[in-house]
Amino acid sequence: MFRRALAATTLQECHMFTVDQFVDDLEPIFDAVHQRSERDFILSLFHIVNSPELERVLRESGNAPITSQFRFNLTPKSLHSVTNLSAYTNYLDAQGQSPEFLVMYSKLYAYLQVLETKYIYKVLGNFLRVLLNQPPDGTLYDELHSGHQCFSRLVALHDELVAGGIQFALFEKWTTFMDRSLRNCIAHNDLNMHAASRTILLPSLLLRQITHPAEAPDIRGVYTFDDVIDYYVSATNFTEAFKCVVSRTIDLGDRY
Repeated sequence: MFRRALAATTLQECHMFTVDQFVDDLEPIFDAVHQRSERDFILSLFHIVNSPELERVLRESGNAPITSQFRFNLTPKSLHSVTNLSAYTNYLDAQGQSPEFLVMYSKLYAYLQVLETKYIYKVLGNFLRVLLNQPPDGTLYDELHSGHQCFSRLVALHDELVAGGIQFALFEKWTTFMDRSLRNCIAHNDLNMHAASRTILLPSLLLRQITHPAEAPDIRGVYTFDDVIDYYVSATNFTEAFKCVVSRTIDLGDRY
């Protein structure tokens, strides 16, 4: 079901979700893995397997959040990048002195940054592996080159869990703001901002509607500013929620 939605979701179907809503959906996954194996839970969070240094830090930390002095914390701390970019974008918005189309560029790239935060896919991928009675993999998804590829692998793992009677509500919400076409156009600078109509045009997709008329009904080449704002809000709230839950175990330290 989620794989079909991944291909078909449009921005009109997207709804904005809050940080608290995503926290509520993330907690059952974190709790289930922690109850299954505390060791695999920690290894998944750090995306490290067979590290004597990590073993030593775990022994010394007890139940406290693992200190940000631990050098492998650099990977989880990457979550701050989204916070910093979205904070800057929201600051521009609040000031009301920048043209709206310029603020939209910041929202587009913050949205892209969320979709390409591989650390999130690695952690949740290993979490699902643990629940499927598989060990954490220290190189999970390292060979993949886009968030879409990582998310597709996650959906496949979740489908296996669903077949066994375990389902997490997170994936239905997460799917609503995953748009591969928009992601690709941002990443490859294949877009044109039209301030007067508050729309974003995707040239290659508009051209494909002409060159492949049979596919035209399934190709979306125009997004409104409001569409993208919905995506931006849900995506950045998702990252903040993930960071909130992770920080209960790992001390992420300062944002910059």
